[in-house]
Amino acid sequence: MCSRRPFCCRLRLPYKEGKFSGEGRIQGDPRFIDPVNDDYQLRKDSPALNAVNFSVEGLPSHDFFGKPRVVDNDVDLGALERQIDSGSTVVIPWDVDKNGIVDISDLSIVGINFGGKIPPETTPNPDVNRDGVVDILDIVLVGRYFGEQY
Repeated sequence: MCSRRPFCCRLRLPYKEGKFSGEGRIQGDPRFIDPVNDDYQLRKDSPALNAVNFSVEGLPSHDFFGKPRVVDNDVDLGALERQIDSGSTVVIPWDVDKNGIVDISDLSIVGINFGGKIPPETTPNPDVNRDGVVDILDIVLVGRYFGEQY
């Protein structure tokens, strides 16, 4: 039964042809960025990206964060529209240099700034957990997601 499977939902939306089979049913991991820490933004490899026909009646004009819902005639399934090129809603603090992958470059930026007090507007911001200081917790976060691509 669908309710016993993780990441299963039933919706009545006009999916784009070839995206999903079966009427109103999606099963499988939606590939959220970090659901353990309540980050339900979609990763770039999510099957929910661009899954909904943009002409659906009653589609809200904006997502949960107030960003445009329809981007290049594409609509993501879910409350958040992934918008990399236009005021991104996808914020990955452990990808310090914002190149789409957590790698040695991110770790180096954190390491170079270790022990420093960092203003929140700093770019790139090595204070991964945004507590005002670059410390071991920031290194741990980069390490935890090392190798991940977004």
